[in-house]
Amino acid sequence: MDKNVKVYRANKFYSLPILLVPLLLLIPLFEAGMPIESGRLVGYGILSLLATVLAVIPFGARLEIGEDYIKTYLFGLTTTPKIHASDIQVLEYGNLFRGGLGYGKGINFRALRGGKSKAYSIGESIYGKEAIAHAKRVLESQLPKTGTERI
Repeated sequence: MDKNVKVYRANKFYSLPILLVPLLLLIPLFEAGMPIESGRLVGYGILSLLATVLAVIPFGARLEIGEDYIKTYLFGLTTTPKIHASDIQVLEYGNLFRGGLGYGKGINFRALRGGKSKAYSIGESIYGKEAIAHAKRVLESQLPKTGTERI
């Protein structure tokens, strides 16, 4: 690995609040005072399993930033291919979703991959402000300075 490559780990506590959903739904399940139906128990088990899987995802998320590229991993598997600064068409820092929706801020960008333009986003809430600022600096390093970029 190059000495100029920096790997950022995801915030491990980012998705832990999702575990509260099954816990909160457990209260009405037992409060009814009647025997628990098997259908409800299976549904609760599926919901609990899904919440647990979603809560574990940040433990394996990584953001690798090199001199002129970024790449993301999930448990060692590449989730975003190596995106070079020369592939970037548009780069924008701001809300990840229009109107906010509680996902926070980050960078949204379009990259030309294999002749096709594809949209990507990386959020501050999962990787942190330092990682997003570093990724933004790397990706915008080769953007033309025409004044039309929305950064």
